[in-house]
Amino acid sequence: MDALPSELIVDSTIVAAWFLPDEPSAVAERILSALPDLRLSAPMLLKAEFANVLTRAFRRRHMDGKLLDRLLDDFDRLPIRYETLSLHTAELVRGALRHQQTPYAFVYLDLAVRTRLPLATLDPDLAAAAERAGLVVVSA
Repeated sequence: MDALPSELIVDSTIVAAWFLPDEPSAVAERILSALPDLRLSAPMLLKAEFANVLTRAFRRRHMDGKLLDRLLDDFDRLPIRYETLSLHTAELVRGALRHQQTPYAFVYLDLAVRTRLPLATLDPDLAAAAERAGLVVVSA
């Protein structure tokens, strides 16, 4: 198996796999086990997306309040450097359409393109778009 790059952009599919038992991934586990030697970056959007994942799991009774609190604490301790979203709405829409992605996925792609960092994702469509953009992709 190839060595991981020293720095990565991670998306919500990777982070969800770290926390939810029904989302296991060898790639995600490999990234998690490489911490703290690995530098992780993500758009601020990751916080909202992960909050949505936890909210939905809690509402569906896949976890209780105690587990929810533990996962929130664990998430906040992750060594992720967050980047602010600087795209205008038109750039989000046009970029998403150009790369055949949702605006959410395009935010990760845009950050990876701007920083020229590898992108870690379990989303096959986002991985393909990143490869088409000439990026290194860490994926399943």
